[in-house]
Amino acid sequence: MVSNHDSDADLVRRAIAGDARAFGTLYEKRMTAIYRHSDYRLGDSAEAEDLTETTFLRVWDGLKRFQPGRVAFRSWLYRVPTTC
Repeated sequence: MVSNHDSDADLVRRAIAGDARAFGTLYEKRMTAIYRHSDYRLGDSAEAEDLTETTFLRVWDGLKRFQPGRVAFRSWLYRVPTTC
């Protein structure tokens, strides 16, 4: 069972193993912060929505390359659009 109270590290571990529900929980937990950051940087809510979705698509595609312990997942999210 997946919960919003699970740690990012646990959810990432499970998502890397193929647990789509764990990834969905990560999305729910972090989507608003990524959107707000994008909206602040871009000044355009439609562009921010697009970038937020692109970010999470790239996260899903690049999750196997994420190295837990090297950088916090939360920090990695802010670099995904340029690193994946």
